[in-house]
Amino acid sequence: LVVARAADTAPQTKLAFSVAGSKKLALQKQTTIGVRVKVSRPAKVSATLFGSNKQRLYSWRLNVRAGATVVRLRLPRQIRRPGAYTIALIAQSGSETIRRTISVALVGPKLAQVQPPQQQIEVVLAGAQSVRAGLQPGHAERGVRVVAHATPDQTFALTASAARNVGIVVVDVDAYGVGFVGDLRTVFPSLRLIAIAREPATRGRAIRAGALLALPRSTSSRQLANAIVRIAGR
Repeated sequence: LVVARAADTAPQTKLAFSVAGSKKLALQKQTTIGVRVKVSRPAKVSATLFGSNKQRLYSWRLNVRAGATVVRLRLPRQIRRPGAYTIALIAQSGSETIRRTISVALVGPKLAQVQPPQQQIEVVLAGAQSVRAGLQPGHAERGVRVVAHATPDQTFALTASAARNVGIVVVDVDAYGVGFVGDLRTVFPSLRLIAIAREPATRGRAIRAGALLALPRSTSSRQLANAIVRIAGR
């Protein structure tokens, strides 16, 4: 008796694609644009930079694995003019293609020194299990306001959103790792980061990864609120 084995017809994961990038970069400080790319399966990604009048200026080609990847798109030397730019990213995997677009303002030295109008700074708590009880969304004081408790995906989305003014993120490093701090610093160079971790060695690594402050897990909600207000004034 010969039994024919059915072909493997297990459905393939549908392609999902999301991106997050900085809304503004200072040309005198940064020569790369950090972008977080997340795909549901390995994909080829093309990124194309367009100027304000929609002219194509430069392209990058990437191969990314499934999951989240932070990439640095190096600006060519000829792209040093301040202004509004757009990056169109296209992910292709198998027969599926998805397009996403982000906007970024490249700011020259003179504009970078101009103080923007006073605006309430929004704060995201990424993890921060130990302070949930005391700092809930809506908590506001002295020019800052907590807007969300967030996962890593939500943190990137909120910080990149043109509708938000997220300037400070509190990261539970014990929950999300030092790499998460470094990824946020790469994609959002001007973002102010506060790390919370149990071990002194972990707090030291968080500072080296880009956190302005690294606080012990025993930090109270009141102490954290004071720290947030303090770095908001920097």
